[in-house]
Amino acid sequence: LAAGGVENARMLLVEADAGKLHDESGWLGRGFMEHPRDYSLTLAATVPSQRLEFLDTHVVEGATVCGRLALREEAILREDLPNASVTVLPMGRPLRPFHWRLERLARRRFGVSLSWPPGFGWSRLPRFARPFSGFQVLINFEEFPHPDNRLVLDTATDALGVRRTRLQRRWQRADATRHERLRSRVALGLAEIGLGPLSIGPLVQPDANSHHHMGTTRMGADAKAGVTDVHGQVFGTDNLFVAGASVFPAAGFANPTLTSIALSLRLARWLKGGTA
Repeated sequence: LAAGGVENARMLLVEADAGKLHDESGWLGRGFMEHPRDYSLTLAATVPSQRLEFLDTHVVEGATVCGRLALREEAILREDLPNASVTVLPMGRPLRPFHWRLERLARRRFGVSLSWPPGFGWSRLPRFARPFSGFQVLINFEEFPHPDNRLVLDTATDALGVRRTRLQRRWQRADATRHERLRSRVALGLAEIGLGPLSIGPLVQPDANSHHHMGTTRMGADAKAGVTDVHGQVFGTDNLFVAGASVFPAAGFANPTLTSIALSLRLARWLKGGTA
């Protein structure tokens, strides 16, 4: 199975509901995780943009890379923080009619996009095209796995008559506490390196709509700890394997694609008879 964090679990839940699969761990469909994002911190426009250019995208040897700020490991462990990274993006002022004409001229005559707000690639804009009202501090952080965040079979069915899934998920109190400590630590760190003034908005439930579905068929050391073993083989089966982010026992803060590919390649080598 390599159909994503929702469909992998759905197919196994359907089999379990039919009595064809036994989940000894109780984790099947549970431990759903996303990548929450916090938008409550902003840097003032008075911060020189050249100090932040490293955090924009750059092409290095044919690959596009982006600078990010991260937490030190000792701070994460000492303060029980979720792992996280910080991205900085410009916030644009409303454009006047003159600026719209300038944008059209730049695109038509010089092939330069002055779309607003510019997003990644802003540091390559000419100086006159940077009338930013400030910079958005985007905190990407990990969500801890919780058994109550889960997928369950719904009464509705798809076009083939197979039951659909429904997500039961809520922001846990422990997550909210870690989120508050994380935001305070990031704000303090930005102040320590001289990036400010910093505006701190109200602490609200973070945006969890990054479309990174993880953890619903988590791997474990044995059948009581997870749905699959360390190779992705479903416990209690001889020829059923799961690939993708659904086997993640923890989410981390980074996009899951490269880790999913690495686990899939490892599984392919193991199935072929090589070493994992």
